[in-house]
Amino acid sequence: MNNNRNKWCYTTGCIGRDLTYTLVSLFFLTYIQYTNLLNTNQFVVLSVIIVLCRVWDAVNDPMMGTIISNTRSRFGKYRPWVLIGAVVNCTFLIMMFTARVEVNDSNIDKLGWYNVAILGVSYLLWGMSFTMNDVSFWSILPTLAKEKKERDNLTTMLAVFASVGAFAAGGLVPVLTPGNMIVAYRIISIVFAAVFLGCQIMVFFCVHDNEQDKFRLDSSEVLFSKEDNITLKDMVKILGRNNQLLVMAVVFLLTSLGGAILNAFGQNFFYFKYGYNGNQMFIFTVMYALGTIISQLSYPMLAGKFNRNQIITVAIGLIGLGYVAFFTLANIDLGQTLGFVLLCFFGILIFVGQGVFYMAQLVMLTNTIEYDEWKTGKRNDAVTFSVRPFMVKLAGAIQYLVVSLTLVACGLYEITQEVGKVEQAISQGANKELSVAIIEQLLGSATTGQMIGLTASMTILPVIFYIVSYVIIKKKYIIDEQLYETMMKEINERKGAQA
Repeated sequence: MNNNRNKWCYTTGCIGRDLTYTLVSLFFLTYIQYTNLLNTNQFVVLSVIIVLCRVWDAVNDPMMGTIISNTRSRFGKYRPWVLIGAVVNCTFLIMMFTARVEVNDSNIDKLGWYNVAILGVSYLLWGMSFTMNDVSFWSILPTLAKEKKERDNLTTMLAVFASVGAFAAGGLVPVLTPGNMIVAYRIISIVFAAVFLGCQIMVFFCVHDNEQDKFRLDSSEVLFSKEDNITLKDMVKILGRNNQLLVMAVVFLLTSLGGAILNAFGQNFFYFKYGYNGNQMFIFTVMYALGTIISQLSYPMLAGKFNRNQIITVAIGLIGLGYVAFFTLANIDLGQTLGFVLLCFFGILIFVGQGVFYMAQLVMLTNTIEYDEWKTGKRNDAVTFSVRPFMVKLAGAIQYLVVSLTLVACGLYEITQEVGKVEQAISQGANKELSVAIIEQLLGSATTGQMIGLTASMTILPVIFYIVSYVIIKKKYIIDEQLYETMMKEINERKGAQA
């Protein structure tokens, strides 16, 4: 198999995926808040709809894993769904940021409900189509890397290129959108969708996930035997028999929730704290990128010198210290410059810790495939890898609810709704400089109590989630380096005996 071509085309394909995923996961809520689409009641209703969509999307993941496992085609199991999911997903991504009903104070109570329907339906279909691509994309990983060192390196490259896409969106969107949000988000969604589709076309044509290393197999080489269908009840049985997969499912839920909350609150925090220009958000995102990418690139070296328990212990210490310091600094006045520099420093500690922790989790999750094979003689690659997006999306549902309720409870959504009216006026030709000055005044009206409520939700809750996940790993996860080597030796011996 052409390892270099497969490796580079597969891993760089992550850029477009995470570019668009970050656009939705971090900025869809901001787009709703700051473009005058909904009143407070409609915002709450849409938030509930999106939470339900994310829960359904999470439930849909293992079902998609089952469909993929039973797919037989000349292009393999995975690549057809990679491409189909990307094409459909790009369509609804653009719809989310372009289809809207313009409202004003006199008709928002009526017409705003049309926006609830448009955004709710497009979000549901966006999530379902992303699942097609996500589960199939990650299911390719075990077919390309079977040895521990090779898998560690490939996982590192995946995480790095995924971070490139995520940080590109996280840094560019806050800078490009203030003062022109309605038009800017429309253009950004189209450009990001094009990049995503291009990356997935590359994966489809250039990554050959079969031993023959062919783009398309002959009909005689395609195995048409159908695997048993796996229902949700069967999924529960798989989690029940593979206790290590169950442990990692819970850990991914908690850590995904912990990491997502800070990011989800980020743009609102920086707008309220430092003004409506996005510059601080951009710089902080650069720090985020550097901290995470450096930690991910260093993971293979760390894994070679330290065991996984040592790595995650240090990582959790950095995360806890960083979050507590962030909360403290966000609520004391050290001046704009010094306060922001210190926030960036402790932010880097958070991101380095999260990056290393995440890398360890990916390897630990992947190892549960061999654990199941070792115990039962069966492999369920696609189903196992559906656990990660399942938990990430379930965490996303909880995160979205936390963010929405915090904004409403603290009275901050009402402020952003007023900002949205000014943004709408800008899109209709109002003077941008004067309008932005009005927005700055609105954001500056947030009280100390409102900011404490915002920062407590974005920092204290994540610390709790990460600590609980660490305790679960220490007490329940047993696949250390020694056991993994033993498992692989026994699995290979069985295959040799059967040959």
